[in-house]
Amino acid sequence: MGVYNTKEWLMNHWDEPLEWMSKIDGISEREAISFYRHLQQHGMFAPSKRTRATFEGLVQKKAWKEIERFFLKYKQLWNGPNIGIYLFPIQSSFSLFGERPNKSGLALGDSMFLFLSPDTDRKQWEAVFVHEYHHCSRMKKLGKKEEEYQLLDSILFEGLAEFAVREYVGEEFIASWSKHYTPAQLNKWWRTYIKDHLSLSKQNPFHDRILYGKGILPSMLGYAAGFAIVDQCAKKWKKGTKEMLALPAETFLAEWNHS
Repeated sequence: MGVYNTKEWLMNHWDEPLEWMSKIDGISEREAISFYRHLQQHGMFAPSKRTRATFEGLVQKKAWKEIERFFLKYKQLWNGPNIGIYLFPIQSSFSLFGERPNKSGLALGDSMFLFLSPDTDRKQWEAVFVHEYHHCSRMKKLGKKEEEYQLLDSILFEGLAEFAVREYVGEEFIASWSKHYTPAQLNKWWRTYIKDHLSLSKQNPFHDRILYGKGILPSMLGYAAGFAIVDQCAKKWKKGTKEMLALPAETFLAEWNHS
């Protein structure tokens, strides 16, 4: 599969989102509108003069070719899955928990969606690619059904993906949430907010509330906890991304010292 030619889709049907959605594998005409709205929650653009300029900037910087290069590189490195990759401009007004990121992504089984800006360093493009492709690779290796994943799985998915960004792209390109909190804070919040809810299914609304740190919870709590767990275990085991890619979430939890 690899990188789909969404560049051509947008050139030919700029003002017709349903035309793009109808070309995405597994999305029926009936699902197109709701799926488009779902993608917008993760950074998908809406047609406008500003986003047209964003798109044209991506074309000039050959973003599609760059993403294909990343795909071939990490597919070989991790013996990763052959997935479909959909690249679109990021919505200029997109915000995530009070921040205005210039890149975003979403991994859904055998598909990855990337929302990028031409003003972003190519290393930042690689960082979001690595994070999302790590999700796809880990899902493939674990071989679990979507409904079988629980909060503990999600926490480790995020921690491992960002650990991979640090290993392959660089410390300066990891997400700000990985550095927000001290070990003492995370240990306290783990005991207070997380440890009794690790078996929550992804369908449970409290799953995302804890993972993303919504409401009164610290922002991106589950993500930050996941990174701390993986970082500590990697140092203890002296292992990197490839060695940890298929390890069960429970293996990390058993080793993490959060007293």
